[in-house]
Amino acid sequence: SSMAENAIKLAAHNNIGAVKVLNCIAEQADVPPNSVDAIVSELFATFLFGERGVESICRARKLFLKPGGRVYPGVCDLLLAPFSDDSIHKERMEKDSFWSQPSWYFTDLSCLYEDAQDQTLRQVAVEFVDPATLVS
Repeated sequence: SSMAENAIKLAAHNNIGAVKVLNCIAEQADVPPNSVDAIVSELFATFLFGERGVESICRARKLFLKPGGRVYPGVCDLLLAPFSDDSIHKERMEKDSFWSQPSWYFTDLSCLYEDAQDQTLRQVAVEFVDPATLVS
């Protein structure tokens, strides 16, 4: 990623010679066990937990980090607020209309419509929300 390229540039620019930047999935790094001073990760997963981002870093920490080593970033503030927004709800539910088709290439998909809606409602909504839609 460009973050790995930036880390290499920063290390060179600041004359830090003992830096090895690995641009890979953390637990797939090709390094000896317990040999790493620091793990720096860019976690862009949904709420840090989607795509198993935190889990991956925890496994890498256990596998590779020396005693006293550090993981960066080391903390995170996660702010959540309940909201109600009819337009977002409507948009998400309309995506399921595909499953209401009674004849899609001679196949009635309608028996899966309620399941699709249930799955949609279980998905995390990562959206900009108008503060006026907050319910608490």
